[in-house]
Amino acid sequence: MRKERNDFFDSRTYTVIIMDSDREYTLNLQDYRRIEAAISLMKEEYPRGIDSRTVAGHTGLSEFHFRRLFRRWAGIPPERFIRYLAKEHALTLIRESASYLESALEAGFSGPGRFAEACLSFEAMTPRELRSRGAGMTLRWGTGDTPFGRAILVTSERGITDLAFLEGELLEHPLGAVRGGLERADYREDREMASRLFQRIFSESGGGDQVLHLRGTNFQIKVWEALLRLPFGGATDYGSIASALGTPGAARAVGSAVGANHVAWLIPCHRVIRRMGESGDYRWGAFRKQCMLAWEASRVEQMQRRDD
Repeated sequence: MRKERNDFFDSRTYTVIIMDSDREYTLNLQDYRRIEAAISLMKEEYPRGIDSRTVAGHTGLSEFHFRRLFRRWAGIPPERFIRYLAKEHALTLIRESASYLESALEAGFSGPGRFAEACLSFEAMTPRELRSRGAGMTLRWGTGDTPFGRAILVTSERGITDLAFLEGELLEHPLGAVRGGLERADYREDREMASRLFQRIFSESGGGDQVLHLRGTNFQIKVWEALLRLPFGGATDYGSIASALGTPGAARAVGSAVGANHVAWLIPCHRVIRRMGESGDYRWGAFRKQCMLAWEASRVEQMQRRDD
């Protein structure tokens, strides 16, 4: 049987804390490779049906240990998680999220603002800062682990400028993932800052207050603002964003703006999918995007069950 290779997790001994109610779990990236392999197999075999014992064997774990590991990561068992990878679920998300974009249109896209869903605020870099390509700016950076692999985070004095996932050579040379547009800045490693922010951003509470310091054109900023209005676990399509911005024929331009996003996860460009339900491309890997969408959906289900 042919199995797709999706290596966005490295096998070294980095660890990440997964918050689950009152408990904490420490998982290493060997565990993530197993989760990745399991999801890839479940997605491939979903139409024909597959049981957790077969999936566990594919990961090299017993069924008991596999189910326990998977639930730590996703919050729900694998047989419930798999339905969130299906196209039907994606189409449902598009329909349910339409009202959020309509509300955003009614409220107006007003430039720098605050978004209660994610406790985020942002401001754009000035034209002078963009022209200087970061000259005179001090940027602090560090790497850390997330539920979706190794990542790098960069901050200026005014907020987060970059969050990017790492793979391949970028695991050894992470600054190669974030220098675009700010090549002349003074980059200083700050591991303590990065560790603190990664734990806040990927905690169960959603990361708390965060300020983003964005670089982009006016149109790109408006697209990213629209994305910030999408709820956790939601999704939309390129055409819907274009319509919400008052430019219904600009779906292709919206796609370009989504692809230019420098702040993964916090600006949720992974929540933009194709109108027919396919997840589509993603700057940091299409398979990672599918996992992120399904992970969010599983966490929403977990929270709903907890509230019942």
